[in-house]
Amino acid sequence: MRRARPRARRAAAPRLEGRAVALEFPPDLPFVLADAALVEQSIAQLLVNAAVHTPATARIRVTGGASPDSKRVFIAVSDDGPGIALELRERIFERFTRGPGARAGGLGLGLSIVRRFMLAQGGDATAESPPEGGARFTLFLPNANCQISPNE
Repeated sequence: MRRARPRARRAAAPRLEGRAVALEFPPDLPFVLADAALVEQSIAQLLVNAAVHTPATARIRVTGGASPDSKRVFIAVSDDGPGIALELRERIFERFTRGPGARAGGLGLGLSIVRRFMLAQGGDATAESPPEGGARFTLFLPNANCQISPNE
């Protein structure tokens, strides 16, 4: 039997055509307290962003794990593209923010929606350009086995 493709990847498929997307999740990844549809939409948006803002040969990786204190679970979408300019990193999740060279037709709402989806579920979203290059967007959600206060 053929393994089903994850829904987020299927939703982003038109933009990912011809690209390899590596999925790396530990077998013991904890359950999260989350709305599956909102998480899927968020991951799909990050996959589309990676495809749009990187060369066709860039690698895209989706990884997951637990935070060091095990209170949160993360899902990260990383790429080998040009990264995120320092001056844009602080504003990238604001509505109507678009990077230099952004494609025509976009409104700059995708990442602000992603962050709002995560915040509504007690999580968060971050963006960084790791030292090895590229961009990494990370979604954080509460571990279903941990009780944390909304201010943590």
